[in-house]
Amino acid sequence: MAERAVDEVGVVAGLEAYLDMTTANGVQVTIDGDIAARWAKVVRDARKAHKASLSEPSPTASTRQTMVGHALRLARIDPFVRARFVDEDPSRVDPLDIQDVVGLLESTPFDKLGSGAVLLLNPTFGEESARVGGADADIISGTSLFDLKTVKTPNPRGDLSQLLAYLFLARAAHAGDNSFPAISTVGIYYSRQCHLWLHSAHEFDSMAAFEEVERRFFERAEELFPKPVAKKTKKPAAPERKKAKR
Repeated sequence: MAERAVDEVGVVAGLEAYLDMTTANGVQVTIDGDIAARWAKVVRDARKAHKASLSEPSPTASTRQTMVGHALRLARIDPFVRARFVDEDPSRVDPLDIQDVVGLLESTPFDKLGSGAVLLLNPTFGEESARVGGADADIISGTSLFDLKTVKTPNPRGDLSQLLAYLFLARAAHAGDNSFPAISTVGIYYSRQCHLWLHSAHEFDSMAAFEEVERRFFERAEELFPKPVAKKTKKPAAPERKKAKR
């Protein structure tokens, strides 16, 4: 998302210029060349550090802290794409936040979340994402879809509703493009509780009411996010031919 934000504002990066944008709610935001340049530097530094980290078979504690710092900086730019929120100083990161994330990573069950096959981070659902105004999951690993929650108090009921919405979108994405993974497992990982809730997607799609709920989900999505109607344009009249003088 941070890279997408940089691409959107890159036209003014480093210039004495600014870019005006309007949110879906009609709020106007302004990006000047200095902010765009600083965002671009955050992304460049993160790419460079990531490339260097790949050469380490077993990342050291120092490398992990460095990479977490870059991830937190990128996360400060991310809200621009989602909500047009402008963070003017994404390079500022609290060391306590770095320690917190490093601690969470140390207890993460990567063997259960990772996959030797497909591993997609923050994947969208192709054209299906646009049907709900934009949506992206946290992880698709092989044929498993995971939602990550870093909260003090889990909300299983609400989180399950979100997970089912992702499952609906994933099924539609696979139906329209079979290169999109066919999701067979869904799960929620509560990082602060070190708890992975994992179930077969068939447990849900085999329920009698599943298809009806899925249908109503997309019907409601069409009501909330109707497709723009293309305006018909008149075909321009052919220019009048003048007879050549002899």
